[in-house]
Amino acid sequence: MKEQFLAQEAIMAGKKSRKLLIGAFLFFTCMVSILAFALKDSMDLSDVKSKKILLAFGALAAVMILSVIVGMIKSFRVPRKGQNLKLPMKENSKEAVAAIINKEVEEGKLLLNEYMSCFPEGKKPYGSRVLLTESYLMLTEDTGIFTAIPRDKIYWFCAQPGIKGRSSYIVRFLVFTENGTFSVDGEYVEKVADKFYQYIPNVFKDYDVFELSYQLEAMYAKNRPAFLAFYEEEKVKMANSTVKKENPGTLDISLTLENQNGKISNIRDIDIKDYLEDMFADNDQFVILAPEKTVNGIAFVQACQVKDQISVQLGLEEKNGSRLVEIYCSKQECMDIFLHFYDTGRVENMERYTPVQRM
Repeated sequence: MKEQFLAQEAIMAGKKSRKLLIGAFLFFTCMVSILAFALKDSMDLSDVKSKKILLAFGALAAVMILSVIVGMIKSFRVPRKGQNLKLPMKENSKEAVAAIINKEVEEGKLLLNEYMSCFPEGKKPYGSRVLLTESYLMLTEDTGIFTAIPRDKIYWFCAQPGIKGRSSYIVRFLVFTENGTFSVDGEYVEKVADKFYQYIPNVFKDYDVFELSYQLEAMYAKNRPAFLAFYEEEKVKMANSTVKKENPGTLDISLTLENQNGKISNIRDIDIKDYLEDMFADNDQFVILAPEKTVNGIAFVQACQVKDQISVQLGLEEKNGSRLVEIYCSKQECMDIFLHFYDTGRVENMERYTPVQRM
């Protein structure tokens, strides 16, 4: 019978654990053999000091062998009924949460499964991961143990850069919840966070993550009511902004929206979001937003994926002719650029865009 998702993860973690144990045991055996060969002529079994050294080596070897045996036995055990789950919210039993997670994965509702490190093509990934289903965000350190956090208990998460000399990590995936903060480390965290913002809104998207993450972490620890008040305020702003954008844009000009599947007119911001989400999920897809005539010198805004990055390009009409400029950005920034142009006919910070080619 095929094992369910959490059991499969535990089995894979057990295999990795056995490899590590065997490797450690072989290393220990080699070191002991080298030491024994080097000291064989200087050891005298009638000498008390030599006897003590041999007893110490024997005790160390016994502890090592016992540890390997215990570890190997544990690695073959497959936890059932959610025994490899940590539930910081204690919202339900491990068995009940495991049933939810296993069911959602079986139904194809494992939305994201991202490693915190980037690996060359062909190399098997390993290490910390963050996973997302319809109901749970899960953090794991590649041990088969998952910290499962209900999505409705999450306030915010971000890629928090470390501060040299003050932190042990380069970047970490930091999660603020109703019952504490949780994190995993890795250099690929920023791209992972951008992917997760597609499913869990970034309430603080208008702020600088580096500054804000440390400020909020301190506020959360020392003054939880102030944190919650600030969070609720930004949540209301985002909700109001969403309601506003679900109406037709303020431009008194018609726009068209195009991708590989065709072109539509009389568009709303919801159409733009849908088209961009399709493009984020398909490396071969593109999106073009174009007014019926040039607006503020911009003939169109278009985007596509280029090597796991988002390229946003502007078609500009100028006195000396036409040109194409571009910027590489996150998915959230791409979304913001398109929606801002849809609302106002303008693109902010155009000095950041670099020329591509003559049109």
